[in-house]
Amino acid sequence: MAWTSEMDRCLSDILVEQVKKGNRIDGTLKAAAYRAALKALNENFGLDLTKGHIQNRLKTWKKQFGILKELLSHKGFRWDETQKMVIADNSVWNDYIKTHPDARIFRNRHIQNYDQLYTIFGNYNEPAVAVDASSIQYGGMAKDQGTRWKVLSSSSVSSSSFDSSYYNFVHSQCYLLNPSN
Repeated sequence: MAWTSEMDRCLSDILVEQVKKGNRIDGTLKAAAYRAALKALNENFGLDLTKGHIQNRLKTWKKQFGILKELLSHKGFRWDETQKMVIADNSVWNDYIKTHPDARIFRNRHIQNYDQLYTIFGNYNEPAVAVDASSIQYGGMAKDQGTRWKVLSSSSVSSSSFDSSYYNFVHSQCYLLNPSN
């Protein structure tokens, strides 16, 4: 069976919803999450998928997410939220691909579901961690190891997504949600 981009979008949307409902514990999806995904996919696409089909797709996604996360943890790579792709100079890509050939598929490739993959496979349910950023000067940079953090400050109640490699911190204290271990 070949997965279409529409099927992938449906599956990722449903699973994100299920994770947010608490249907993932210790990185494992509950049966309710699989039931909801099967129902949506089978009804919307006239299929007869099983839990095994979804598990196989998730295995592929998890491998790709791991490659992306590792890629983004290396100097010179960053996530471009606008283009939904990993950005780096050609020399950085060439050097990295020599030792990590599996990453080649992400060069010049738009990854529309990266945010959903992070919710499905990342640390979505972890509690917030307070970080004292008082030693970081205005305009300073901090590296995050390839995750997506949200920064809340005392002067701004709204949260913002930032580049996945480096973040500008402009307040003396930042509260980071969903940090990677």
